[in-house]
Amino acid sequence: MPGAAAPGTFAQYAGLPPRRALLLPQTFSALVLAFALVGGLREQPVLEAIRDQIRLNMTAMGAFTALLAWGAVLHVLALRQGRTFALDVVLRKQHWVQACAQLSVYIYWGWYWREVYDSAHLIAAQLAFAYAF
Repeated sequence: MPGAAAPGTFAQYAGLPPRRALLLPQTFSALVLAFALVGGLREQPVLEAIRDQIRLNMTAMGAFTALLAWGAVLHVLALRQGRTFALDVVLRKQHWVQACAQLSVYIYWGWYWREVYDSAHLIAAQLAFAYAF
């Protein structure tokens, strides 16, 4: 049936203008920038030895810049074509089960090796990048 919501649909937004539709990925891009500016990426003792080679903070800033530029390109293209967007938030059981399983592994692992907990913000930065992309 056309226009019917998918099973498990949490929320539906239709007819979003480009500015509003791209607000969500740009918010996640801003989170990547926040992780870079807070300094947690620079002050990791584990990464101290290789900091000069990989320039972690600069990498995060580069990722933010690339995501921002990509969003700007998509925004301009959508405006030129007169497009509107739709967003369906669908909560699927298999995704929640997988996320809970991964989280439980990290919690268990961190219980015995403290550096896992100390690196939680790095995992969060990767998730923010993935959702922004």
